[in-house]
Amino acid sequence: MEVELSKIADDLYDIADLAEAVDNPELAKLVVFHGGWHHEKSFAFDTRTHGPTGDAAIIPFDDNLTELRAAPKASKVTPFGDWLFARVTKLVTLAERNIRDLA
Repeated sequence: MEVELSKIADDLYDIADLAEAVDNPELAKLVVFHGGWHHEKSFAFDTRTHGPTGDAAIIPFDDNLTELRAAPKASKVTPFGDWLFARVTKLVTLAERNIRDLA
């Protein structure tokens, strides 16, 4: 499932301001799709690398980021749908464990 990056809300995070503030134009190549405000886990599409399905690489994001790691290899890029399924499965497992602990 290829995500159309132009459909991501630009108002979620102003990455251009961050890139300018830390004087690193490479950061502007990120498209933040989750700011992580409710559980301190943020993610961005790294548009420097696209996998075989056309999906951009997904990397952890933090608004303290000043430098990007080396761009991931295209062969290592997980399609967004697969990444999202794994992420939701992990969060559901955590929620189920927390509910059991409360019982």
